[in-house]
Amino acid sequence: TTTKDDTLVTELLDQKNYNYMYMLMNTIDPYEKYGRSKDTTQSITVTFDNYCTKADVYVDGVKTTVNLTDHTYTASLTAGQAVYVIPY
Repeated sequence: TTTKDDTLVTELLDQKNYNYMYMLMNTIDPYEKYGRSKDTTQSITVTFDNYCTKADVYVDGVKTTVNLTDHTYTASLTAGQAVYVIPY
């Protein structure tokens, strides 16, 4: 995982189906007005196991299937935004 200080990565497991999901979140408070520059966008790159070549990505409840180049996924997240990634 490559990220700046204000990004959270959480691994979630669906034990019934044995599927892993990852939540990537920019933890900057979108309502914070003081003590921060105007740029609150964070970029995060995650690298998955070698067998992972695609991922389902959920942004604001909308699913998109993406091809993973070199088993990696990069997201640009605004303050408070999260995406969910299911690699396969």
